[in-house]
Amino acid sequence: MKFICTKTILLEAVNTVSKVIASKANIPAEEGILFNVFDDGNIRLAGVGQEIGLECFISASVESTGDFVVNAKKFGDFLRNLRDDDMVLETEGEMLEISC
Repeated sequence: MKFICTKTILLEAVNTVSKVIASKANIPAEEGILFNVFDDGNIRLAGVGQEIGLECFISASVESTGDFVVNAKKFGDFLRNLRDDDMVLETEGEMLEISC
């Protein structure tokens, strides 16, 4: 999976979805954001809380499709520390590489 988007758009979507995600969940997957990357340029971010789920869509330049989950709090904190620029997110196996 590989896509390119701007930091501000991605961070806004991460912040939106993170509102329903518990910081301390019984199941680690409940602390994460699910990314679904589609070949039409849409990226779906989804999170679940104890009683509610939330999804958000952004547009990006998609080079290859796929799905991955990241810890919402750690990923959001990481994004806030990056400069406002285009970002390349790419997965290889279980690793997520971010370039900006």
